[in-house]
Amino acid sequence: MIHNKFLFSIASIISLSFLFTCASAQTNEKQEWEKGSNSKNKAEQSYGSGDDVEWGSTDVAYDITATNLMDMKVIDQTGKKIGEIDDLILSTKEKVAYAIVSVGGFLGVGDKLVSIPFQDIEIRKAKKEAVINLSKQELEKMPEFKSESIESRNYQAEDLPAMDATKRLTRGGTEDYAINAKKLFDVDIIDKNSKKVGEVDDLLLSQDGKVVYGIVDVGGMLGMGKKSVAVPFHHLTANRTEERILLNVTKEQLEKAPEFKFRNKD
Repeated sequence: MIHNKFLFSIASIISLSFLFTCASAQTNEKQEWEKGSNSKNKAEQSYGSGDDVEWGSTDVAYDITATNLMDMKVIDQTGKKIGEIDDLILSTKEKVAYAIVSVGGFLGVGDKLVSIPFQDIEIRKAKKEAVINLSKQELEKMPEFKSESIESRNYQAEDLPAMDATKRLTRGGTEDYAINAKKLFDVDIIDKNSKKVGEVDDLLLSQDGKVVYGIVDVGGMLGMGKKSVAVPFHHLTANRTEERILLNVTKEQLEKAPEFKFRNKD
């Protein structure tokens, strides 16, 4: 739920409707997700003891990340480019609800943003493209998406335009939308004493569509000497108003955590 003073768990942010072949990642990530979902209530999960943090594997086979989806080209059924993914709308119900697609314009001028239900987008990771069952002309006729509708909590699934019955696209259910994904990147992570301990670099998505880890950058200076750590999402809580994320560990604990590296990223 979104309002001026809102503290929400970003443990349950993203759900995708596509599958990637990555058995080892699925097993490890599913176990971490189930631990976070079943062992504690949400308040305890999001701000537990630093000693309880189970750091992510240092060798996670690569599925896809939220930043990989940004700027991915969108094509129609004939293979013609009709737009690009600009952002993701994250719901409070553990999934990516919509992709925000940029269509029209030239070199970023005159383009318009429209929302597409994420479950109706086919992601082709190897080709770095997303396929939808709409033409460019149909996209351009859709109502424009405005980010302030998220801020005011007025952007809900029932407000989205109905699609032609012959189209594959479907309407979502009734649910609130928490935040657009871009706003999470490079946000400061602070400890319980409000001391900065790192920054959010990316969101790692599991094979079954959950965001299991927040990839956190810690240490270094001016981008030199830093390392990435995979932090289970149930240990992260975002303060939307102050644009920061709470994690009950010290910077020293983060720096001692296993370094995260992608396997088969390319």
